[in-house]
Amino acid sequence: MLPQALALGLLLLVLSGCMGLGQEMGEWLDFLAAPHAPRQSSREPYDEEDEELTGIPARSDEQEAVAALNALREQADLHPLAWNPASRLQQAARLRAVEISRRFSHTRPDGRDCASVLEENGIRFRATGENIAYGSGLGPVGVTKMWEKSQGHRRNMLNATYREVGLAAYSGRNGQIYWVQIFLRR
Repeated sequence: MLPQALALGLLLLVLSGCMGLGQEMGEWLDFLAAPHAPRQSSREPYDEEDEELTGIPARSDEQEAVAALNALREQADLHPLAWNPASRLQQAARLRAVEISRRFSHTRPDGRDCASVLEENGIRFRATGENIAYGSGLGPVGVTKMWEKSQGHRRNMLNATYREVGLAAYSGRNGQIYWVQIFLRR
């Protein structure tokens, strides 16, 4: 178990990262509440082959984290979120987990908005939200509990609008586990 001060430090780091670098709090709240339209960028598209991917997806952890998320939703009398480990939504979440291992932000490494990963994977949506986190000691239940303690993250997890989730864990080269939840309503 992490000492309380270290756990608080990790929580503050995750909370600051989930607001996005350079975003005002009001913009972040708007992002959570409204259907999301990706911003355009004049930068070149990000090519994941530019860097060697040495981390290993933690698929058993993903399934356990989805179960923890849906248990939380059940406690709030909400329908469970659909999760398909072979879906395009899951592929998008896995790509975002790799991306946040390089740049911990809701902005993608090429400067585009995080929702652009959905369009790249042919996913049309009416509403979406994203939660991100990282830490070496964060397991599936721990990361879910940490998100639950944050108002914005909890709002995403308990949003009755969402019907599906892509949930990915990625083991980075640095030993950290990077977590992504992408919530979706088509």
